[in-house]
Amino acid sequence: CPYPDAYLGSVMSSAWFDMVFVQFYNNYCGLNAYPTWFNYNDWDNWAKTVSANKDVKIFIGAPGSSSAASTGYVNASTLQSIYNSVRSNYTSLGGIMTWDVSQARASGLASSIRSMLNSGGSCGSSGGSTTTLPSSTTSTTVITSTAAPITSTSTAAPITSTTSSAQPTSTSTGTCPVNGAGCTGNQQGCSGSSFALCNNGKWVLQSCASGTYCYLSGSTATCDWANGRPTTGCAISGTSLRKRQDLVKVNKITKPNLRPKPVKAAGNVATRVEFVVGDITDNTYTTALKISSLQSAFSGNWSISFTLPVGQTAESSSRGAVSISGNTVTIKSNPAAEKSKNMATTIKLVGTFTGDYVLPDSSSAKFTSN
Repeated sequence: CPYPDAYLGSVMSSAWFDMVFVQFYNNYCGLNAYPTWFNYNDWDNWAKTVSANKDVKIFIGAPGSSSAASTGYVNASTLQSIYNSVRSNYTSLGGIMTWDVSQARASGLASSIRSMLNSGGSCGSSGGSTTTLPSSTTSTTVITSTAAPITSTSTAAPITSTTSSAQPTSTSTGTCPVNGAGCTGNQQGCSGSSFALCNNGKWVLQSCASGTYCYLSGSTATCDWANGRPTTGCAISGTSLRKRQDLVKVNKITKPNLRPKPVKAAGNVATRVEFVVGDITDNTYTTALKISSLQSAFSGNWSISFTLPVGQTAESSSRGAVSISGNTVTIKSNPAAEKSKNMATTIKLVGTFTGDYVLPDSSSAKFTSN
């Protein structure tokens, strides 16, 4: 849900899409952050003003159960309340997507969503206090007259007040946007954990959600997790400072290894394994290890082993127990802690390295499940 998407932003602004499924979980702007940071209005604005297909439909992606995502799960009644609110205010809504369907069925959320979607009601006439519009009102008028922002993000309507008493009258130096300083047009900017909007020729700063920081993508300021990026820099759209370094030490990333490769399973589950770089701080790394089944769910009794590049060691993981023999790392699950069968899992691996950091070769990985 962070907008624009870090990987597909340029594609989505130029290519034709009929439907887009947005992951409103495992992010600061997820369903669990409604209404404060839930940012469906950002995606509606993309659909109406940026997308090549102005009739593109956006689906709210929701976790199928409390164990399907780290954050973002909401129960059926809360999901229905959010859905009704979005449906009343935005004609871009296409429906609801769940990850994944097996967990949604087991938890009962799937049947609740089916009942919700079958309950009827016309767009613009349900979901709280929104009133029924005259039949002659066009869809364009519906958006213009009823779409009050339901979230507080960097693309929300101009803010008219601020908690800071300082109101400088000088123009920003071009390094950092300053509360009350001069700006032009629709400029946006970042200053550490605060984002800035140009409101009637003056900068207005507002804090990002706790734990997130402001980053400028193109001309849009977005609050997001750091994921290895600087947390204290500044940027202003329309200046040479609009781009910020994406990773702390780019030279320590071996880009060819970022591409996922199919892996032959040593057990009974055909599996795909992918290593994705996370934070790199000094000589400590955090790498995401993604495991996904190609055919069927795997049980809670699983293990994965792979070869570490020279100069690396693994110290801990967010899931399972880590053991090392030579340069081979093995992570074994704790069956008692696994709640259900899954078709995918992500493990955070932490360790140290010397020299340049290189991602493990996924072709060395072996995954077993029984």
